[in-house]
Amino acid sequence: NPVTLAVTQLGRKVSGERHRILQFIRFQKLADGTYFGIIEPLYNVLSLTIRHFQDRFADQHWIIYDARRHFGYYYDGIQVNEIAFTNVHQPALVTGKVDENLLDREERLYQTLWKNYFHSICIRERLNPVKHKKDMPVRYWKFLTEKN
Repeated sequence: NPVTLAVTQLGRKVSGERHRILQFIRFQKLADGTYFGIIEPLYNVLSLTIRHFQDRFADQHWIIYDARRHFGYYYDGIQVNEIAFTNVHQPALVTGKVDENLLDREERLYQTLWKNYFHSICIRERLNPVKHKKDMPVRYWKFLTEKN
């Protein structure tokens, strides 16, 4: 049945996008202790990931923001609330890079350590850009700490 096939294929795409969000989101610790992560998924999958983050980071406050759809979720340690920013053109919401003055004192250090780790595990003789782009699509690179 073509309708069943179309629905099944769409379900697989959405499920795959949800999985990639769990893999590729990167958080930045803000000065108040809140972790901020930003994504731009193809499909509206943010609500499908919230239970994972709520369970995984139950003792931390966090914001996950969908830059494509201009909304996100804030977890205060007790409950998750949907949020929206009034100015969606703020640099942090466009580029994913939070202003240095708003970051936790040690966040820059952690970002530098993560970049160094990422580069140190790279074996130049085994570089395979085609496979790298398949495993980590370029559309996610915009918000990845190790790519910026």
